[in-house]
Amino acid sequence: RDIVTAIYLIHKLLGAKGNVRPLTGANLHIRTYYQDGTEEVGQHRMGKARAAALKSKIIKIDLVEHLDPDAVQEPQDCEIDIVSSEFIASADVIAFPMGSFFSSVLVNLLPRGVGRAITRRQCPKVYIPNTGPDPEMFGY
Repeated sequence: RDIVTAIYLIHKLLGAKGNVRPLTGANLHIRTYYQDGTEEVGQHRMGKARAAALKSKIIKIDLVEHLDPDAVQEPQDCEIDIVSSEFIASADVIAFPMGSFFSSVLVNLLPRGVGRAITRRQCPKVYIPNTGPDPEMFGY
């Protein structure tokens, strides 16, 4: 899997302006921990039916290697890649994506070095919240 090339091709195909790229090339999955002790693996499951049905809020997220929810997995560490770090260091504006808070915003802060790169860059930072209800924010 080469997410960097895939994003580049879509970027060119759509004629998008600016730079769009993943912060890391690591092929990892989001694991979500809920206040009631349950957990889920995969962004496609995160906060959707579980938080609404169980009335339990998300308390933690981390990254794991396998999508299998039954696998016992240690959290995986990854690091921002050098190209993304350089883009952040020269950014005129840093925009956090519209989308669900945990799976679209906070997950981007998990790779080591991202938070440091963002805070070092003296430029406007823009957060665009979801315009509708966000099931991941249940309980907050």
